[in-house]
Amino acid sequence: MKRCANCSESLMEDAKFCHKCGEKVSERVFLSFDDQKTIIAEPTREELIALKDIFKAKKLSDGTYEISDGAGSLNNYTVPSFVSRIGENAFNEIEDITEVTIGENVKYIDATAFDDNGYIDVVNITLSQEAMDSIVAQEGECGFDVFFPYLEKANIKISQTAKTIPECIFASCPITEIEIPNSVTEIKMGAFGDCGELGRVKIGNSVKIIGSNAFESCEALDKIVLPESVEVIESAAFAGCNSLIEFRIPSKVKVINDGTFAECSSLETVYIGKNVEKIGNEIFDGCYDLSYIYLEADTPLSKRELVDLVPDFCEIERLTK
Repeated sequence: MKRCANCSESLMEDAKFCHKCGEKVSERVFLSFDDQKTIIAEPTREELIALKDIFKAKKLSDGTYEISDGAGSLNNYTVPSFVSRIGENAFNEIEDITEVTIGENVKYIDATAFDDNGYIDVVNITLSQEAMDSIVAQEGECGFDVFFPYLEKANIKISQTAKTIPECIFASCPITEIEIPNSVTEIKMGAFGDCGELGRVKIGNSVKIIGSNAFESCEALDKIVLPESVEVIESAAFAGCNSLIEFRIPSKVKVINDGTFAECSSLETVYIGKNVEKIGNEIFDGCYDLSYIYLEADTPLSKRELVDLVPDFCEIERLTK
């Protein structure tokens, strides 16, 4: 489909000027290739030649390209915007490449695309929902660390249109910070488990469910603020976050599940929201510094239900309205 480079209006193939904005029509063709109507430019002849010098390139039915079976030498490399699939062995035989940048245009990454390249230290990537789903859907043990086993650093952004963070997608990934966009409603089981360097997390205001073990053993995480949209925190969601000092449970949460804060050895203060009515087993096991638990005034939970779960010196207080 030919589109105006200025306003994205659909154009006749022989149009010289855009009938909507009057812009002179570029010789380049612009493609709309996904549900979000992403507009990309079809590659020039020179861009295709450069691509095919390194990769096997296959044009897909939507006008975008898949790259695979790369060979040669590259420095820092940015995957072109007209590439939507990174196929088999795309980077495994490429030498001297230390950093790769991948945009939201990529909808599929094959499990073998990077897994045998020891040169790549850093990946900068904006992940679409399709790309994340493709990573966890392939056969075998799949996750970001399996796809990029030699990374020293991953700079990850989540697409503003993503709806869920898939199960175990970033487990053991060398990330230091992550922002969950407002479009996301669920962070699934183990999504960020064992991300030992993860120290900053910002969660968007639409997340309702935080899955079991979602942030387990994020040892550098000393603070996290949950939005009031959160309704469910599943078991061991924050277990082993041994730098976490304070935690507030949002008002819509009704159950604190088993082992939610187990082995959070630096945890000192917990605020329990007004609708919590049930607590699980071993939720504070190993929380040796836990000193204060504050119950919202209307919380149906009683102090008696907490006494046996906390250290003897921990004070449990009900806040006044």
